Amino acid sequence: PRESIREISEAGLFCVLKPREFGGAELGLATLVEVTAEIAAACGSTGWIYGVMGGHSWLLNLFPYEAQREVYDDPDALIATVFRLASRTTRVKGGYRLEAGEGRFCSGIDHAKWLIVGSPVIGKDGEPPEQRFFLVPRSDVSDVIDDWYVAGMRGTGSKSIRIREAFIPEHR
Repeated sequence: PRESIREISEAGLFCVLKPREFGGAELGLATLVEVTAEIAAACGSTGWIYGVMGGHSWLLNLFPYEAQREVYDDPDALIATVFRLASRTTRVKGGYRLEAGEGRFCSGIDHAKWLIVGSPVIGKDGEPPEQRFFLVPRSDVSDVIDDWYVAGMRGTGSKSIRIREAFIPEHR
């Protein structure tokens, strides 16, 4: 529930991996795992969402500084992911054009302001596609498909998403 996400955020727990430079605790993965286990002991779905969304700071920290700053400038920004987004992604001047993107199991999409998506970039002249990760704002998601009808982990809300078209700057 949004109330749980708010409480976790207000307690500063989403900042466990966030760099100190951006107001985080920079405590490392072991601390994230310990906190996740404690939360999951009370509610498995909340623990999952916390571990996944809290852990995405680690992935964001691998992006160029400019991309990190875009996300971390908003202290309430949370990140969801789709590691395998089926799409048509091509290089264009200044970045990438992502079209017809569809992905499943986007845990935390209801609370995210940003997404990290994995998508192959179409190669030139018969070259094989290159797998890349991209940082896109939640506003680029055209559809959230409520298709997470499961018995276990039901509260994770791991829905499918669709991105019809997005320009992704080189730094993201």
